[in-house]
Amino acid sequence: MLQLAFVVGHVRLIGMDVQDTDIWTARSIAQKTLSMAMVVADDCQAGELLGSSARRPVIEALGSNEFAHDHLGMRQESMRRRWRGLVGLAADRPRALGFHRLDDGLRGLEYDLGCDKSTLSCNLAAWRERDDSLVLVGTGSRPSGRDPIVSIQIPYLTEWLLWTAEARAYCTSGLFDQIGYQMIRDLAQKLIRERSPAPSSILPVAEGARMLGSGYVSSRRVERGGVQRRMMAKERRQMRRERQAWEEWRILHA
Repeated sequence: MLQLAFVVGHVRLIGMDVQDTDIWTARSIAQKTLSMAMVVADDCQAGELLGSSARRPVIEALGSNEFAHDHLGMRQESMRRRWRGLVGLAADRPRALGFHRLDDGLRGLEYDLGCDKSTLSCNLAAWRERDDSLVLVGTGSRPSGRDPIVSIQIPYLTEWLLWTAEARAYCTSGLFDQIGYQMIRDLAQKLIRERSPAPSSILPVAEGARMLGSGYVSSRRVERGGVQRRMMAKERRQMRRERQAWEEWRILHA
């Protein structure tokens, strides 16, 4: 069944209970969630929430050899390499959100991952049929033969990318005591390597530090200083918009 979480008005797909989830519904929900996060972050761009530095910790943790071997049971290095490649493709841009479109079907994907089509088909079938559904696939249609795969989703990747976007959005908005960018990165890496579900995207600094463990060194002063800088940046953006609106009005009525 499709399981949703409501986070301060946001509807978000939880990635682990996805056996009966339609990939097109999942993608629609993911895109809407990102759009809502962008509104929370003062109508910012997707790249400001999920730029390369924000996505990298999620990609590295979920695509690591340790994660694939210890949690997914992938004993062969070649399979772990294909998994790592697929994770990278499904998070290669801010709006990818754990989805990868196949313009040329598996033919293009086998080239990207450096393997033959039969091996790739077997891997995808095995990952799809697991109890925890590592991947979802969307198929197109053709007059005869098997329908081609046209889209792939990694639900756990979607979950953590959306969490990152939401957590950074609340941080950017200046929410008091919200975890900062560095703690968001550290939490993503630690919890993914433990294969934990994403926590609430509204997370106080003290709670984030507790989740990271007693050995984690966190400076509340640094985190709150970051909030102050983001508030100043927000005010500057607002001033620029007001100046732009004034200039447009002046030109219109000149």
